[in-house]
Amino acid sequence: MNARSEEEENNKFLQDLKEVFRTIDKDNNGYINLKELEIAMRAFGFELNEIEIIELMKEYDKDGNDNLDLVEFIDLMNKKREEQKEAQDIFETFEALDINDDGYLSKKKLKLLFDNLALDIDEETIEEFIQYADKDRDNKINLGEFMSFMKEKF
Repeated sequence: MNARSEEEENNKFLQDLKEVFRTIDKDNNGYINLKELEIAMRAFGFELNEIEIIELMKEYDKDGNDNLDLVEFIDLMNKKREEQKEAQDIFETFEALDINDDGYLSKKKLKLLFDNLALDIDEETIEEFIQYADKDRDNKINLGEFMSFMKEKF
């Protein structure tokens, strides 16, 4: 994406945030409460449970009034959007590495990938990577394990 279209996308997102905030702020007091935050999150496609919504409110309610003003709301939504883009990037990376679309990264698949990229990664290093990331101990890495590893390390 070029800089101009990214800027246009960001401006559109900001305008959408402002519009949703104004719509959800039923009493026009410049704040949204916990229930209204939940509605706003769903409007942008974030399906969060009540505990997650409460945690977000606590984290982004900088003045401690149990409500979010527009600036606090924009900060929160920008962070959620970043997280969403990051997750999408990790998913796309996994898909590219999963050359036979079986939903796993195995030692053989990773070795082939590194060889094709002319990277000198030995089998011991690949095994260490798999052992570290492989939480269910099936000697292969699924999407969830890959996402957890990538978020933890990068």
